[in-house]
Amino acid sequence: MTNENCIFRKVVDMKDVWEKPEASTDLVYVVFRGKKSNVTALFPGKIGREFHKTHGHYHLHGETESYRVLYGTGLLLIQKEPSNSGADIDFKAIELSCGDAFIVPEGYGHAIVNPTDDFFITEDKESPLAGHNYDPIKKMRGFAKYVVEEDGRVIFLDNVHYNKGNNQF
Repeated sequence: MTNENCIFRKVVDMKDVWEKPEASTDLVYVVFRGKKSNVTALFPGKIGREFHKTHGHYHLHGETESYRVLYGTGLLLIQKEPSNSGADIDFKAIELSCGDAFIVPEGYGHAIVNPTDDFFITEDKESPLAGHNYDPIKKMRGFAKYVVEEDGRVIFLDNVHYNKGNNQF
């Protein structure tokens, strides 16, 4: 469900980016779009063993984006868009807590993950000219790593769609 100032993302809306997609209509996150910034409320929960996350995107014009955590603890995933060469992916996961801030570098895709049992709420600011490109994330079925729970621990699981030679855009 979407309107101009509020976006509701359900599990099924993100079927292209989960490790193991489900058709659930459960709510994963809500984005409140403001004139100068956006606020994202990421609900606690998992799809199978994968923690709730935002869809993730790259910017059409390579812009930076700043994040500030308003509540909770979570992960900010960033990665450089893969090249046709099949080179290794430049991927990082940054743990952020209430009050922390981070600037996503130019040319990096980003998503947030909530590996806790409480809300993770962030504010982001980006240029109105940045534009969002979701297609590379959809094509590769998410980011280079899935954040999952295994034996009570948070681990990063390789996304097999990023194997060398499979990075064709």
